[in-house]
Formats: sequence, structure tokens, C-alpha cells
Amino acid sequence: MLSKNVKKALLIGSAHSNNILGLSQILIENGIAPRALMLRLKSPLDQGNFRLSKMLLRGIEWIERDEWPRALEIAQKMAQDGEMIIPEGADMPEAFAGAQTLAEDIKRNEERLGLKFAHIFLDAGTGLAARAAILGLRGENRHFHVVKASPYAKLPKGDDISHYKPSICPSFGSSNRQLLSFMRDFTYKEGIFLDPLYTGKLFFEAKRLSPILKGPVLIVHSGNSLSFVNN
Repeated sequence: MLSKNVKKALLIGSAHSNNILGLSQILIENGIAPRALMLRLKSPLDQGNFRLSKMLLRGIEWIERDEWPRALEIAQKMAQDGEMIIPEGADMPEAFAGAQTLAEDIKRNEERLGLKFAHIFLDAGTGLAARAAILGLRGENRHFHVVKASPYAKLPKGDDISHYKPSICPSFGSSNRQLLSFMRDFTYKEGIFLDPLYTGKLFFEAKRLSPILKGPVLIVHSGNSLSFVNN
């Protein structure tokens, strides 16, 4: 974007989007003004990521759920001159090289630790990060376990990949007392924050499944500690 002298960006995502929140900060730091085309949600919006994102965005346009499959088409029609469109989850060729660095980090840590992870747990929104990690780590006698936070996630298929819909609060953005209690207990015991959108559900599934798996298990924490809901 900097090499193309882009000064404005139109980001696509939900009000809970981690990508919109994080990317908006980076864009502003680099002199690029972000605005967003957001999926309208049924729940109250002034919480979690949205409370912070609305402080950063230069404008917000809303799209109804039944029109969401056409979000990119709608964004293309409403984009201003010189405004770069960033798809949901920044799932675009320009972002893929950066996403692939996760696989290199895992390999580097395996070498330092002197082991190889037999099972790797990943979460997926659009699936960009999970897709890049799997492509960078396949073929080494591993099995990938992907917890899909969104039904729109695009993921590779194969005998070495298991896809899971969260067994708790499966709808994107949903949470309940059981999930929040699990997150609190995990943070108290491990000192690591989870969020109710991605990592909370990922670690919940990993805890449920890992006792029956053989070999070293890696659970990839994707960050997102700002994604708390006010429950």
C-alpha cells in the first residue's frame, strides 16, 4: 500500500473483527485513513472490538446479513477514488507472505526445542492464517486440527486435516457463562488471556481433544486479547 501511495482504505468485516481493529491502527500509523463496511449484528454493538474500532475508523457503512455474500461487490461499488479495498480478514494475495511466517516460526521453535509437533491446533475466521500455516508445514507427518469460528473459512482439505465447528457457542461472536468461566480459569492457571471469538473456543476444543492424541501437541494462540465482550 505504501509503495502504491495509497491514502485511503475500505475494510470489510464484522463489528467484532480483530482484523479491522488491528489493521486500522497500523494504517493510521502509516498515514492511511481507514473506513469500514461492517456486517450488522443483532447483539448490542458498543462493546468489545467495536468500542475501540469506532474510535479509529473515519466512517462506517452497514450491510445486512442477507447481503453479506455480496460484501466485496458492494464495497467495489462504494469505494472512492484511490481507496484500496481490504477483504474480510485481509484474505488477499498481498497478505499471504506475511501469514506464512507462522510456519517458519514454528519450525524454528521446533529446532530449538528438539522436537516435532505431531498435532497442531489452529483457529480460523476467513482461514488465511490457518491456510498459510498448513501449506508451510504439511508433508512432515503432522495432523492439523482447525476450529472454524466462521462458516466462511476457506481451508485446505486432506486426511491430515480435521475441521471442527466449536462445540460451545458455535455462532461467531456468541459467548455464554460456560465459555467465559473456562477463559477465566485458564487465565488464572496459565497467565494467558483468551478471547471469546477465537482463542477461547480453540483452547476449549483443544482441551477436549488433546487427551486422546499421541505425540507433542501445539495450540497456536492467534492473539486477539482485546476481543473481550462485556459480560
